[in-house]
Amino acid sequence: MNILILTSNTGGGHLKATEAIYEHIKHKNLDYNIKIINTLNNINPSFNKLITSFYTECVKKCPDLFGKIYYYSEENHVSINIFNLILKNLAKKLLPIILDFKADIIISTHPFSTQMVSYLKKLKNIPKVKLINLLTDYAPHKFWIYDNVDAYITASEQMVDDMIQRGVNKDIIYPIGIPVSVDFLKPYDKKEVLNSIGFDEDRFTILIMSGSMGVEYVIKIFNLLITINRKLQIIIVTGSNEYLYKKFNTIISNYSGNFIEFLLLGFTKEVSKYMSVSDVIITKPGGLTLTEAIFSELPIVFFDAIPGQEEKNADFIIKNNIGMRITKRQESIDKFVELIDNPKILDLFKNNIEKIKKINFIENLVDIINNLG
Repeated sequence: MNILILTSNTGGGHLKATEAIYEHIKHKNLDYNIKIINTLNNINPSFNKLITSFYTECVKKCPDLFGKIYYYSEENHVSINIFNLILKNLAKKLLPIILDFKADIIISTHPFSTQMVSYLKKLKNIPKVKLINLLTDYAPHKFWIYDNVDAYITASEQMVDDMIQRGVNKDIIYPIGIPVSVDFLKPYDKKEVLNSIGFDEDRFTILIMSGSMGVEYVIKIFNLLITINRKLQIIIVTGSNEYLYKKFNTIISNYSGNFIEFLLLGFTKEVSKYMSVSDVIITKPGGLTLTEAIFSELPIVFFDAIPGQEEKNADFIIKNNIGMRITKRQESIDKFVELIDNPKILDLFKNNIEKIKKINFIENLVDIINNLG
């Protein structure tokens, strides 16, 4: 069976979900022929660069504007309709890729790809191809919902009613979760890992993850955290953001206290390991990071949610009581100290995470594929 996975690099979560599907299929030695396509970049690199740059700069510099676009696009506004026409035109360039690969199943992890394939199916250009739409956040949006989709994969059962109200048939909604890397299946010995990085297993361990977004906000929070009069150890992952790494490094170098131990990392492929030994994660509520934390049964302390999908993800955290919001206000830091001092709060978060944690993603995906085939 030929499975084509279509994605986009507008936001890291779509690519990570795609890579996770590929990893799991290879890990299970499943007899599928897999191909991954970065859709827009493949069929129109210039347009992809424009869209990606706009997304990145808008989220970083004008998050409120991004939020307005997010909610605005729920309506049938003329500007949105024009953008839809552009995607339909680009779909014609996607068709040869699908036909050349002889795709039986298409899994889309990005709404642009979903819309293009939906349009091609409507034209009966690919009548036998089945389309699986994988949503990578914890709330649906109009941009994810299209005709001619054969299966919707969602992060949670809590999204089902909303999708039904949007006209999706309940029978094609599969709340099996968002996939995470196979690395998260590895067992880790907490004491061994912490000792290997010079940390103590009896100290409260905080993992801070922040890449290209929310830089100044996380620095302000960090400056407040290091004033806490508690014995802590903090793992900081800045990804490929060299500016953020240098900012953290300067603060740590000037730290004169003796209560806190630090481990500062740039890009790492060992996120699963560091999540497994931490007591909480402080991060932005992106869909994939949230999923990884849930899979690791790690309470989420989130900051600076981008208006739009991250706000919806933040609502999911609060609604399910699996974490808390942290701000740069002192009263918020005081509330975080309560979390450190009171293990019962942490245990409550962990128990609630266990209730919503999704396992066996690949087995469930295989069932969906086989049923469609």
